Amino acid sequence: MRVQFNLFRLRLASRAITIILVTWITSTSYAANQRDFTAILAQGKQVFADNCAGCHQLNGSGLRPIFPPLQHSVIVAGPAKINIQRILNGKPGTPMQAFKDQLSDADIAAVITYERYTWGKKSSAKALITPQSVNTERHTELKSRRGFK
Repeated sequence: MRVQFNLFRLRLASRAITIILVTWITSTSYAANQRDFTAILAQGKQVFADNCAGCHQLNGSGLRPIFPPLQHSVIVAGPAKINIQRILNGKPGTPMQAFKDQLSDADIAAVITYERYTWGKKSSAKALITPQSVNTERHTELKSRRGFK
């Protein structure tokens, strides 16, 4: 009985330590992200100017009907996953090309963060897209094309 009680306390302590570590790591990385947010926006703005503004215009107004505006766009303001997939794979049947071979995960993350912060999610916490999330989508798409889940 005493051994079971000690095991219970050990598991409880282990879970508490895990929660504390995860909370600390998350808050630390969030603080680092906030400090870097201005640099990420600047990078995203440059990537946008170099690759997207020709069609979507520097102010995101687009050139209707061929190049839709990004201002108030459901893609920009919607789930990040859809935004990432659109930039990675483009949109077949439209002039929107795929950028998966031209842009790095960091560049795609920065340009989406810039778009979402400028024309969608005004909160930096909601707008911030990480290169890891782009990489995950890139590899998820590759696996699905090869028949893996």
